[in-house]
Order: sequence, then structure tokens, then C-alpha cells
Amino acid sequence: MKDTIKLVILPLYRIENEYSFSVFNNLDFSQNTLSLEWLESNLSHLFSKFNIDKISIEGGEISLLSDIYFDLLFRLLNIYNKRISITTDFIKFNRSLINNADVINVLYNFNHRSEVVFSNIKAAISTGKVINIKSLDVFIQDNPLDKITILNRLKIKAWKIIPYQKTKSQVGIVNDSTYTETIERYLKHSDYMQFSFQNKLELEGIINNNNFPINTVYITPNNRFGLGKIDDFGYFYIEEFEDINELEKNLKKAQSQQILLCEGCKYQSNCLADRYFNKGYLTKTTCSGYKDLIKNK
Repeated sequence: MKDTIKLVILPLYRIENEYSFSVFNNLDFSQNTLSLEWLESNLSHLFSKFNIDKISIEGGEISLLSDIYFDLLFRLLNIYNKRISITTDFIKFNRSLINNADVINVLYNFNHRSEVVFSNIKAAISTGKVINIKSLDVFIQDNPLDKITILNRLKIKAWKIIPYQKTKSQVGIVNDSTYTETIERYLKHSDYMQFSFQNKLELEGIINNNNFPINTVYITPNNRFGLGKIDDFGYFYIEEFEDINELEKNLKKAQSQQILLCEGCKYQSNCLADRYFNKGYLTKTTCSGYKDLIKNK
């Protein structure tokens, strides 16, 4: 039986917005752009090996690429009749992205919000598209109602506070306890939200959040397959593979490691880990499932 995976396509790592916080920003400082010819020649092999449940297009700032590039990319992907989501900083209104994506996730920075980004979100909402906001910069002790009011005015579909994952180009730290405290703070004000609070839905078990990176395959701007890893210093990176058989072998290895590390945990496969790794000997932790948050729900 084929493994079910989520496919994340990363056309580029480049950004223009210094306040962006995507985990993929400048991940290996590559200036490359994914070759659509390479993608076309390898997609069929990937679909033959795996059951691809979801497709997501992320980056760097993907809206920097041309409408022509995305018209061709979506033409390749639509052959497989899968639901496609995108994640963008939305510093540019890319018509092809809006027309072709089923779901648009916007990384929204409250502390450095741009009128351009705000306008692009409203313009996309006016097309009837499903717009979800993902935010990272909410961990200071401010009044949650201030941010909730902004989101209500945008008339978005959903909002999620995402955990922080450091990379070598993004080194600020939000620890697990700060993340837990922040979610709990916003849960107390969820009745004021005129949108779905995805963190609340996950805790209520409405959303299946079994989204470990060992079940996520990346296609990188370097024309390679990849799996997410954490090094001994706690930095996220993508291990790349030129050969699909090598990818499959390493995916099996990661699945075996998960079984060993999660063995005996009562939250196994039903936790809040949207990233799962052995986080390395120096960080002294192997779990990112936010068990304290689950206990307190």
C-alpha cells in the first residue's frame, strides 16, 4: 500500500519583505527558482510512488514570481485533480495565484503590517476565495481584542497562531511554554472572533492535525525532493534527494523513528505537532506536540 503524503512545492526561497516569518525564507540562501520542466518530468513518478493527499505551494515569497510561471505551474498540477493551497506574504497581488488556488493562506505580521498587504487581502476576499491568516508575532502580552478586531474587519475565513521554528536565517526563539500561554490567552477571547480560530478547532479535535513532516515531501527550488529535518542545534533544514527511490527509503526510516520516539505516549498521532523531529541532543527534547496545551483544554 502506498504511503499518504502531503506535497509542499517550494518554487523559491527568496523574499522581499524583511518582516516575513515563513520557515522557508532564505532557507539555504539559494537564488534558484524551481524548473517547471523538471517538475513536469518528475510529478508522475511521485504520484506513482505515493498517495498525495494535499498539495501546498509555499516559499519564500511566491507572489514575486510571474503570472506566466504560475499559469504553467497550475496547469501541471491540475492534471492530478488535487485541492491546492498557497501560502504567501501577499506583498504583490498575483492574479494567477488568486484565480487558481483553492485556499489562500496569508502570513500576516501585525507589528509590521503593510497597507499593500492589507489591500491585497481585501481584494482577494472580494473574489470569493477562502482566505486564512497565519500569524506568529502575537506572543507579547498585549490585548488580544486589538488583533481580533483587525481580523474581524478583514472578514477572513480562519486564523491560526503558528509555532515558531528557527532556521539558520531566522533565529528568534519562542519556546513551547510561551506558545502554550499565548494560545490559552486567545482562547479566552474566542467568542469575539467572527472567523474560525483554527487553534481552538484543533484542540476540539475537529481538524485532523496528524501532519508530521515525515509525511510531508518537499520539492525545492534546487530541483530536488526533500524531507524536513532538525539538526543538533535545533535548526530546521530540508535534506534533499535527487533520486525518488532514495527519498522513499529515507521516508520509511523517518516513519520508523517516529514509532520509536512516540511509543507509549497517550497523545500519539493525536497531538498538535505540525512539526515532528528528533530535535537533537543539544536541545534535549524530541516532542513538539504541545502536550501541556492538550492537558489544559
